[in-house]
Amino acid sequence: MLYDSDRTFQYAESRDLSRVLGLHSRSKGFSPMLQALLTRRDIQDQFTRILFDYANHAFAPDNVEKTVGIIYSMMQNEITHNVSAFGSPNAIEDYIADILYFANERFQYIVEDMLDLFDYSGDMYHISMKGAEGATALLNTIRLEGGQSVEGYYFVEHELVLSAEPDFGYEFDYWLVNGTKYTDQTIFLDVSYGVEISAELAVRPKDFTHLIVNEVYYSGGADWIELYNPTDRSISTRGYYLSDNIEDLRKYPMKSYTIPAGGYLLVVCKDNRTRDALMRPQTNFNLKIGETLFLSDFRDNMASSVYLDAVRSDQALALDHRDGLYKKTTVSTPESENAISAYEGGK
Repeated sequence: MLYDSDRTFQYAESRDLSRVLGLHSRSKGFSPMLQALLTRRDIQDQFTRILFDYANHAFAPDNVEKTVGIIYSMMQNEITHNVSAFGSPNAIEDYIADILYFANERFQYIVEDMLDLFDYSGDMYHISMKGAEGATALLNTIRLEGGQSVEGYYFVEHELVLSAEPDFGYEFDYWLVNGTKYTDQTIFLDVSYGVEISAELAVRPKDFTHLIVNEVYYSGGADWIELYNPTDRSISTRGYYLSDNIEDLRKYPMKSYTIPAGGYLLVVCKDNRTRDALMRPQTNFNLKIGETLFLSDFRDNMASSVYLDAVRSDQALALDHRDGLYKKTTVSTPESENAISAYEGGK
């Protein structure tokens, strides 16, 4: 980070951003490529917007104070046993005070430096953005999960980008900007919307109309595929197909089974000879690591596609209904709700 290098919070006393960036030919680390790029207005705007994004969100004073407090609490025992390294018992508190002071002044330093480097008017406009449960809202590079919010200032020369990434089970509805609804999922804002902009994201639950693959076990010979009905009505499997070949989506035509709303159906694979396979629908193919499993309908519309990543013999791939991703799990749950707590690398 330009404003958190080794010199960190002393940087404010003698700032020379051109030197830090290596824009002077005599500077250590001189970068002629960066120097050339920063003569372009679009690169200047992108560079400045990203700095403002960081300062308005990740490095906003409240976030810095919260993070410093967490780290200080975690290191309390270490600080107590190594107080001599800080010079005096009060030295660490003084250092933290310097950090928080710089955090409060950081944005103004960035503005001053950008005005020194580039030809901006110095006039700014303010935006506040609120996300929505069931989606990730984006303001330029800032990502907000759920109903989080952010606010900040940008030069009037900047164009801002709002976009939305609905979670699995949700779909985009609209952006509400200064009281006006916009139905484009990505919109571009500038000062023409006003010097005060308020933006709020709205999403709605997705109306599922088809079956999906919910879980797959394919690492122990007794392979199986679990289908799930996420809708509020019963669905017949007639007209659905399973396949491990994109060139032959109708490889295994499903016979007629009715899956109730919120219900499951276990389909076993060709070489599954276990007792659990009795009286189950059984495919005419086996599953292999590196393949992709497809579920499609009679119009060849893709209902689900699952890449069969490398797994251990005690793992399955299960759909995380929070984000729509298939994840490795050590707790397979055929014909029941997936065990979220068992997802590898997540909670």
